Amino acid sequence: MDEPNFITILDYIGEINNGVAIILSIKVKETIYQIIYWFDKDDNYKLSADKNFLKDYNIKTIYEYKNIKKLAYYIHNVVLDNKDEILKEFLN
Repeated sequence: MDEPNFITILDYIGEINNGVAIILSIKVKETIYQIIYWFDKDDNYKLSADKNFLKDYNIKTIYEYKNIKKLAYYIHNVVLDNKDEILKEFLN
């Protein structure tokens, strides 16, 4: 199973349950998938992957993905390096 080699923000869904949801595009080799990433001010987060990602990796939920910890860390700390600004924009 390969690690993602490209992740970018596609769109901001906005405020949901005192947090912010974002649509991400994730590229693994030559295949592009969409992931929903939700986070809040307490650094809680949730991930949801599109059905093609789940099918290609033969998993029922993204939390079964073998690189989930690396993926979540990268999204939370690199892709969303401006989390505080995003939270202020959508939660105020």
